[in-house]
Amino acid sequence: FRGSMYVQDKIEYKGFISTVGLLASYVYPNGNWYTVDAYSRDFFSSAFNVGNEDIFKSKSAKSQWFLSPRLGVSHPITVNSKLYFNYGHYRQMPTSESLYRVQRTATNKLDYLGDPTLPLARTVAYELGYDHSLFDTYLLQVSAYYKNIDNQEDWTRYISTDGKVNYLQLTANSYEDIRGFEINISKMYGAWVTGN
Repeated sequence: FRGSMYVQDKIEYKGFISTVGLLASYVYPNGNWYTVDAYSRDFFSSAFNVGNEDIFKSKSAKSQWFLSPRLGVSHPITVNSKLYFNYGHYRQMPTSESLYRVQRTATNKLDYLGDPTLPLARTVAYELGYDHSLFDTYLLQVSAYYKNIDNQEDWTRYISTDGKVNYLQLTANSYEDIRGFEINISKMYGAWVTGN
């Protein structure tokens, strides 16, 4: 089950425009998931018996709540230009195929194991930009941005010392920093139907 609720307000004061928002997200896997030891031969190796699957411990997957703030600020500098700043937290759901994956080989050895209890990947993004209207025809946009992403999903390999247990487990161990700079020049066309 997934749900979200968004609250937003716009504040204007002497040309200064700010949009403040908060997104509440709820994720509930609605099921049980395995709590077996990471190197259990009975579960992960080819010694696994399909008829004994019920003997392996599982527990109810917990629900998760997230609050994601958003902020946008815009301030005109001249009649033709403005500065703006954007900040926000964003959450990404892994694919259901990854979360609930239990893939075994023809010999019943486990190859891939998902995890519906993973925390959602979180992106924290900042953007600072400048817009300028040129000759009342073109729009020049220059912006710089920074994003850091934590709890990114990745596949971690588990191998026992004797090699009989060897599988990939879905984890949230990946981290990424993204920095960028953009320059865009656009021109609007059309009176009734517009595009650029």
